[in-house]
Parts: sequence; C-alpha cells; structure tokens
Amino acid sequence: MTKADVIKRIHRARLSHKMWVSYAHGLIEGIPLDQDKVPVAPTDCKFGQWYYGEGRGLSDLASYCRIEPPHDELHATYRRIFNILFEEQAEKPTPLARLFGSTGFDDTRRLDRARELLPHLKQCSATILTHLDRLAEDIRAMDEEEVRRRLGGYPDDASAGAVCEHCES
Repeated sequence: MTKADVIKRIHRARLSHKMWVSYAHGLIEGIPLDQDKVPVAPTDCKFGQWYYGEGRGLSDLASYCRIEPPHDELHATYRRIFNILFEEQAEKPTPLARLFGSTGFDDTRRLDRARELLPHLKQCSATILTHLDRLAEDIRAMDEEEVRRRLGGYPDDASAGAVCEHCES
C-alpha cells in the first residue's frame, strides 16, 4: 500500500465519519434511516472497519491512538440519541396519554433531549477529524517504504490486542 493509498483511505474514513454525524441530525428531523445506518459498535461502521482493520498497522502512532476514545464516545452518543427517539417511544403510553390519545408532549420532550446531545456529538466529531488530519500528516512525513512495511498486511494475532504505548497514560 502506498502513501497515496493510505491518504485516500483516511480521506474516505473522514467522509464516512461525517456521514454518521449527519445520520444523527436526520434522526432528529424525522428522516427515515436505512437498516445499515442504525447505531452499531465502533468496530462495525465503515470508519471503524478501517481503523481496526487495515489501519492497525499505524497503531504505534499517537495520532492513531488518539482517535479511539472520541470515536467510541461518538458512537455512544449516537446510540443515546437513537434510544431516546425510538426505544423510549416503544414504551407503554402513560395512562394520561392513553386517555387523551396523544403523546405529543412526550415526543417534544424526546426531541429536545435528543437535540441536547448534538453539541457533544459534534465535539466528538471535530476531535476525530482533528486527529485524522494529524494522522494524515504523520503518514505524509513517512517514506514509502515505511508505509508499505506498516500497512502491507495486518499485525500478527499476538500483537493485534496490544495496547498502544501512547494510549496508556
């Protein structure tokens, strides 16, 4: 894999990540969501697949390691938004709501609670994008041989679970 290939993949990862942020906005605005866009684990989104797959060859770089905490938090926040909007909605209506046949007040409260999470989601997103920019800079600073050595294949199973030395503190 060349430096240019890695930079392109980071660019695609950025785009994929930005799409996840737009899904949260769409949820709140009532835009129907495809099944493959529902909240998934950080390892299941397209960005996470790259990060925990091909990208693992970069796991000794501080810029790489700094991405994981905000990425996990982004998914957790997105999942909270989804749960507020959909799982809580599936709960039994209150006796008052059954009596009047409306849950409009509850819907408004849920939307407000979900909207309150958007600034945090955006902050996580901005942090991820900053770290991705730094990762791209680190890759540009490497020579082609080092990039090929790091990303020519996946780490062996013994090192795959190793904790990044920069992330331990």
